[in-house]
Amino acid sequence: MSGRPSHSEAFAVTAGEEPPAMSVSWAKPTSPSDSGYVVIFSELDPDDEEDETPSMLVCLHCLVQDGGEQLVRGLALAKRHGQVDYDPVTDEWFVP
Repeated sequence: MSGRPSHSEAFAVTAGEEPPAMSVSWAKPTSPSDSGYVVIFSELDPDDEEDETPSMLVCLHCLVQDGGEQLVRGLALAKRHGQVDYDPVTDEWFVP
């Protein structure tokens, strides 16, 4: 993981970066720089124990700005429900 981002005061942990986001979780932040979000993007294969998709810290402002409507909706729902997953067939978020 990289160091603390400089653009925003809050960061999210991401796994991968290739849209769409497939899972978003939120937990109460532990510090002012912690947004509480973890976002898993489509290139991560959760069934592959040797998947080398990198995780990184991303400025929350940049993530929202670059993420598009699908990700923004997932972030909002995750904050309400704790975790949501995305179904690309139905183009909908759901609570697992």
